[in-house]
Amino acid sequence: MLIAARFSGPGSGNLRRYGKATVFWLDDLGLVERNVVYGHAIHVTEPEIELMGRRRVSVTSHPSCNFHMRNGITPVVPLRAAGVNVAMGLDDNRRTMCRI
Repeated sequence: MLIAARFSGPGSGNLRRYGKATVFWLDDLGLVERNVVYGHAIHVTEPEIELMGRRRVSVTSHPSCNFHMRNGITPVVPLRAAGVNVAMGLDDNRRTMCRI
């Protein structure tokens, strides 16, 4: 599983670093395929969602972690509408990545 598009803001993503949004950058690496699962996918754009749907990738939504980190909500309805498989993910809140 890849953790993708979890944070937003200046310098937090691949747009600034590589000149393209995270999912498009991962696509250049061959990582937008049916057998790939993205964790979180909170800050994805409509074109990224469309690509993810065409490639039939999966996304895990982690609402408890996202709530504690205050970093957003996975856009479940648009992802499902595009054909992305969305599953519930659970992070261990004792882990560093989900602490405030």
